Amino acid sequence: MTPLQPPRWTTDEFDRQRAIARQQFCNQRLGESLGIYAQTFNECHTQVSELLDRTHQLLDLEAALGGVVDADLVEVLSNPNMMDTLRYIAGPPVSADDLAELSDTSLSPKRLRADPAAASKIISLVSRVVDPKRFWWVREGRPPNDAERAVAVTATAVLMASQRVETARRMQSKVQQMPSKHDVLV
Repeated sequence: MTPLQPPRWTTDEFDRQRAIARQQFCNQRLGESLGIYAQTFNECHTQVSELLDRTHQLLDLEAALGGVVDADLVEVLSNPNMMDTLRYIAGPPVSADDLAELSDTSLSPKRLRADPAAASKIISLVSRVVDPKRFWWVREGRPPNDAERAVAVTATAVLMASQRVETARRMQSKVQQMPSKHDVLV
C-alpha cells in the first residue's frame, strides 16, 4: 500500500482561495447590519420597552427594596426574556452567571416564583447597579420624560443587540472550526 501524497498548492491557488475567503467574510459582516443586527435590535428594543412598562419605568425596583417583591415583579423576573433584559439595565451589563453569584441565588423561574426572598435578592442587586447614565430618573425617583425613555431604550437595545450578534458570531465560528467526522484522520 502506497502512502497518499499530501496535496501541493501553488502560491496563485493560495492567493485565489484567500481572496474568496476574504470576500465571503466581507459579505457576511456587511450583511449583518442589514439583516441580523437590525432584526436583533428590533427584538431587543421591544423587550426593553416591555421591561420598562412592566416595572413602571424601573421605579418598581426601587419600591421593592427592603420590602416584599409583588407578584407582578416576580413574574417579570420569572420570564427569561425579561430577566435577560434586566441584566442589561446595569452599568455595565451583568452576565447571568454573575447576577446569580452576586445575588447569591438561583435565577430559575420556578425558584423565583416559590421564594420571594430570592426575587428580593435579585431586585436588591439590580437596583444597586442600574446604569445612572441611561436611567438617571430612577435615582431621582421620578418617571422619565419621553426623550429620556427613548434614549434609554435605544441605548440598552444597542447594547443587547450588539452582544447577541457577537455571541452568534462566536458560536458560528466554533461550528465552522469544529472538524466533521470525515475530517478526522483514522
